[in-house]
Amino acid sequence: MWLGCVQLSEVRNYRTLSWHPAPRLNVVSGLNAQGKTNLLEALGFIITGRSFRTSRLAEIPHWGAEATALVGDLVRGETQRTVRRGLNRLEDGTWQSTGEAAPEWARVIAFGWQDLEIVNGAPAARRNFVDGFAGRVASAAAPIDDVRGSAAYRRHALSVMARRTLGWAWTDYRKAA
Repeated sequence: MWLGCVQLSEVRNYRTLSWHPAPRLNVVSGLNAQGKTNLLEALGFIITGRSFRTSRLAEIPHWGAEATALVGDLVRGETQRTVRRGLNRLEDGTWQSTGEAAPEWARVIAFGWQDLEIVNGAPAARRNFVDGFAGRVASAAAPIDDVRGSAAYRRHALSVMARRTLGWAWTDYRKAA
């Protein structure tokens, strides 16, 4: 699944935003307090209907706004579904969430760097993660012989693939800047 287009109106520090993310890798960077986490929160809100940062709906709208709109085109293969969500201030000052649910196939998992054992854990934890991931990738690919099937080889091949992929993404990002 990927997001074809995202449109935000009156969400946190965004008065309006129309963004067409790339189908694979997107790098969001910027100085502190520029809206990176707000964008991620909005993406999660489109899919789940709730914020991973707060349970208080009143914190999501732009300061002084009476309503917000969050729209995302969710794409899976040839299927596209537009999900519209909103927040409206009621007469009593409370906020009400509106909109339809995302399709069953749309999933999101919110986590931070502190949740990742591969970042915080010992080197053995990183190796175990990479070995397990590389094993799944290798088993999905063409069969490989015993020498190339070792955990060390799979770990090396995965790191080469990651460097190439991230290198290409970085090159594309720099060209666009």
